[in-house]
Amino acid sequence: MEAVLAFLFVLLKFSSCLKNDSVYLGCFRLRDKGKIRENDPADVIKMPENLTAVNCALYCLVEKDWQYFGTTIGSRCYCWTSTAGFQHYTTLEETFCNEPCPGNKSEICGGRDGISIYGDAARSCQVISISNGQATKEGSSLIFTCDEGYQLKGNQTLHCDKGGNFSKILTWQGDIPICTGMFLCSERYRFSSANTGFIIYTRK
Repeated sequence: MEAVLAFLFVLLKFSSCLKNDSVYLGCFRLRDKGKIRENDPADVIKMPENLTAVNCALYCLVEKDWQYFGTTIGSRCYCWTSTAGFQHYTTLEETFCNEPCPGNKSEICGGRDGISIYGDAARSCQVISISNGQATKEGSSLIFTCDEGYQLKGNQTLHCDKGGNFSKILTWQGDIPICTGMFLCSERYRFSSANTGFIIYTRK
């Protein structure tokens, strides 16, 4: 019994992480419902009773290890390895994606002509390198720190999200910060001016 409870707890935490790291890309027109074209690197599965965004994410992101997924009417869960599989889909108004998910009526799973598409922000945006510092990836966020003797100029954290209302691409949002040199006491020397008597501190 304890093992079952522990497993359910881990699954709940893992599902929460999937939900937090999944970025909603929008509502798109789904053509050839239930069919996969030869040039679409995709997979589709029916979840008649338990289709939700999280369950679809578990199937696509975890079981198949792909990066994008979508839910639509007919209890269908779509998976894609990249945006190439749905680049030809036309963006729709959100009113076209208005069908409650069979597994959770508070969630929306596409519509009669629309599909709700999500991207895995934790894997879609790659780590960026900066001079005199490091970038650490934590889920869908990128946190910057600088080496000793340098200070960060700009945003300390960037988040992975779509670039605009009609974008299908996930990118780091915001300007990449830089690490600038600090004026440290250990980097100074001093000398006395014979003429003025002042002590002048100058960077090496």
